[in-house]
Amino acid sequence: MNYHNWAALMKVMLQAHGLWEAVSHGGDGVDFTEDRMALEVSIEELIGCLKAVEERRGPSGSSSTAGLDLSV
Repeated sequence: MNYHNWAALMKVMLQAHGLWEAVSHGGDGVDFTEDRMALEVSIEELIGCLKAVEERRGPSGSSSTAGLDLSV
């Protein structure tokens, strides 16, 4: 997935959870809990992308994520 597709997906996911405000305004005036929830959604998506890359590269260990614990 390229950056533009990922960014569009993240925007929609955060909007669906009512958390886009935490990102679009840099967190100004956003509740800390909402900010952390937005961060959690972002991290979960990133981990999913890293796992997909690792699976595509196979067990050769050549992945940039080799040795990382990507469990959620």
